[in-house]
Amino acid sequence: MSTWILLLLVALYFLYTRSAQGSTTSQLIGTTCPELTGLKIVKGQPVNVRQGRVVVEFWATWCPPCRTSIPHLTQLAKKYGISMIGVTNETDEAAIKAFVDGQRDKMDYTVAMDRTLAVSNGLMKASGLRGIPCAFIIEHGVIVWHGYVMQPEFEERLAVPLGAPPQEKTDTTAPPSGPYCDDKACYM
Repeated sequence: MSTWILLLLVALYFLYTRSAQGSTTSQLIGTTCPELTGLKIVKGQPVNVRQGRVVVEFWATWCPPCRTSIPHLTQLAKKYGISMIGVTNETDEAAIKAFVDGQRDKMDYTVAMDRTLAVSNGLMKASGLRGIPCAFIIEHGVIVWHGYVMQPEFEERLAVPLGAPPQEKTDTTAPPSGPYCDDKACYM
């Protein structure tokens, strides 16, 4: 009986947080991006969010939509000439390195581990995004867009000339409470 009550309380909590997150515009759009500190670079070179356009993408090796998006992200980085860094919260460096090495040129951008969760908390948690793969587009240190990488709006924003005003986002459809994966993202 107490298990059912606990499950009911957890479900109510997720429903409450989901509706609250889906009804507001992100407070991060138009704000200064925190520095990408505490990252362990697994592949590539560190990126500077203060220079030009940078995409910070959150992913995981266990996430099927993340694996699907990897070659797409590489294509977009080349097409738009942007710096990109894929950040994972996973802690097994050997497993992450093996995964990244196995991707070869499909994952042709910087990859890092966020062992301290400083970057994840500074961006994902602060924005209310709970699903991966998700990304933040940063221009000269300012967050101009965030959302899920397989949404058409992601590439639409990349196509906008550098320096255009930030794109306000009022998505009223919150992702399902997690953990759960669909064909576009994994939700936590």
